[in-house]
Amino acid sequence: MLSLPLGKTEARKLIKQCHQAPYGKGTETLVDTEVRRSWELDPDRFQLTNPKWQEMIEEIVANMQEELGLEKNKLTAHLYKLLVYEKGGFFLPHREEEKLDRMVATLVVVLP
Repeated sequence: MLSLPLGKTEARKLIKQCHQAPYGKGTETLVDTEVRRSWELDPDRFQLTNPKWQEMIEEIVANMQEELGLEKNKLTAHLYKLLVYEKGGFFLPHREEEKLDRMVATLVVVLP
C-alpha cells in the first residue's frame, strides 16, 4: 500500500510493479523510449482506496459534462491505466484514440 504524496522510495516501489509504457502506431503497439518515456500499470494491478477518490472523479466528470455541453448525456469515467513519469519522462505530442465505444475525452489526473 502506498500513500500520497509519494516519496522517492515509494515511487521506486511503484515503478518496480510497472512496465515500460508502449504507444500505438497504426495497428502496431511499440515501445520506444525516444517517443515515450514513462511507466504504466494496468488497473487490475492496483486499487484506489481513498473514499474521496470516487467523489472527486464524479465532481470532475460533472463539471466537464457541463463544459462540453453534454448535460443531456450520461458521462462516466473509466480507469484505464496508472502512468508514472519520472523526472525527464515524456510522451511526444500525439492524438488519443478511442479506448471505449462512445468515448468523448481523456481525463488525466495528476497526483503529487
